[in-house]
Amino acid sequence: MKTYKKITGLVSVAALLLLLGSEVLVLKDAFTAAPAPSQAILILGTRVYGQQPGPMLQLRLEKALALYRQGFAPYLLVSGGQGADEDISEAAAMRNYLMARGVPAAAILLEDASTSTYENLRNSASLLREKDLKQVVVVTNRSHVFRSLYLARLHGLNASGAAAPMSDRLGATVYQFARESAAVLSLMRYERSPSPTPSPTPPATGALLQSKSALPL
Repeated sequence: MKTYKKITGLVSVAALLLLLGSEVLVLKDAFTAAPAPSQAILILGTRVYGQQPGPMLQLRLEKALALYRQGFAPYLLVSGGQGADEDISEAAAMRNYLMARGVPAAAILLEDASTSTYENLRNSASLLREKDLKQVVVVTNRSHVFRSLYLARLHGLNASGAAAPMSDRLGATVYQFARESAAVLSLMRYERSPSPTPSPTPPATGALLQSKSALPL
C-alpha cells in the first residue's frame, strides 16, 4: 500500500511538472511573440454568434486589421469552418467583418473547412502553398499563440505570431491559459518534428482540439 501511494505521488508530481513546463511555453509566446513582415496574415477562427464574430474573434480581427493597415502583409487569410450552432462559417463571418471595414475582397483568402486548431493550420498551410505563400503572421488570442505557431511550423510555414488581447473576464482568461497547457501536452504526444507535408489529423483526445461548446479560444 505504501509503495502504491509513493508511486501515485511521484506520478502526480511528474504530471504537475509537465503541466507547469507547458504553461511556461504558453506564457512565453503569449507575451513575447512579435509579428514580422510577411506574405499573409492568418486569422484563426473561433466562436461566431449567428453571423457575427464573437468577442474573442473580434479581438483577433481588430489585431489583424491593425497589422494589415500597417503593411505587414498584402493578404488576410481567414480560417474557420461552421459550427452546428453557427449560421455561417467563421471564415465567412470574418471576411464580412473585414470587408465592412474597407478590406478589398481580393486581399482576403478564405479557408472554411476546419473544425479545430490543428485543421486551421493544416488546411491554411495547404492553401498558402497553392499560392506560393509561406511567410505568415498568425493572429490569435494570447493564450493560443504557442500552440498555433507550433502547428504552423509543423506544416512548413515560416510563421511569426501576433497576440490579440484576452477576455476582460479574469476567470475566463485563467481557464484559457490552463486549458492551453493541457492542450500543448496532448499535442506533443503526436507531433514532434516540423514537416512541410501535412500530417494526418491526430486523434481528438483531451484538450487537443478546440470544442465549439467550450469557452472560445
